[in-house]
Amino acid sequence: MLKINLEQPSWAAESSWLAKHFIWLNALMFQLVWFAAILLQQDAWPYVSALLLLHFYLSPTRRQDLPLLIGVSFVGMLVDSALSLSGVFVFADQAILPVWLAFLWFHFAVALNHSLAWLRRLPLLLVALMGSISGPLSYLGGYRLGAVELPLGALSSALIIAVLWALALPAYVHFSVWLKRKS
Repeated sequence: MLKINLEQPSWAAESSWLAKHFIWLNALMFQLVWFAAILLQQDAWPYVSALLLLHFYLSPTRRQDLPLLIGVSFVGMLVDSALSLSGVFVFADQAILPVWLAFLWFHFAVALNHSLAWLRRLPLLLVALMGSISGPLSYLGGYRLGAVELPLGALSSALIIAVLWALALPAYVHFSVWLKRKS
């Protein structure tokens, strides 16, 4: 039987080198996952799943990361599935939500606790503005690299995504703050 240990690993004590520098490792892993997922698409799953396992092995905040991964990923994948079903996105393999996109959501969710935790210190209005810019840029990057088609056109799709991310990013950040306070 597989047993998942969510207790803080001994090397993740706040005074350890890893705990002090995990933010940079998380940022690097998130960028590696984004490029692997976009460029390799369905062939990326071994790499992105290994990086997710490595994240949970090394993370000093596993107990907070798991519910954040579940909550944020569920909502994000639900919204992306709705956009796919409504024709805003079309993926190369005609999937409603490809596996590689699910892994992008998993890694984005845990990044909220680490390399994106600085968003917690900003006013939610500024977080909304950042979401309205960074969300569409990420999807447009995927479009330019051939991971997704935008049948409504790049501008129309970007505007739809901008509105959704202006609402979603503050909600995700607020959820991460709530989980941090709760733990």
